[in-house]
Amino acid sequence: KLDEGWDVVAYSDKGGEPSGACRQHYTSNFMAGRKGNVVSGTWWENIKVKLTRLCGEGDYGADKVCCRAAFMEDPESCNVPWGYLEWLKVPENDPDVYFVGSNSTRDSP
Repeated sequence: KLDEGWDVVAYSDKGGEPSGACRQHYTSNFMAGRKGNVVSGTWWENIKVKLTRLCGEGDYGADKVCCRAAFMEDPESCNVPWGYLEWLKVPENDPDVYFVGSNSTRDSP
């Protein structure tokens, strides 16, 4: 598809979907894209924000990405809930939009 002019190619996680325009459900486990495409650029910018932000007191270990938290020594590793960075490929699915307080949980988009 890239050689046909598409900027990004991914596969659908819904079996039997015909190839073509981006649908509501696709997975980023395997993607290919042209250098400088908007999808990859937006996704990367969103990931960088999450990894470099200062989380609120008590947010480390909650259902959000935290590498640093207020009033806490920097941990040896970041807290990245399963699937979180996958959801950032579509900014409207950012789990922080649904984050109400410490240790809140939500269903994946």
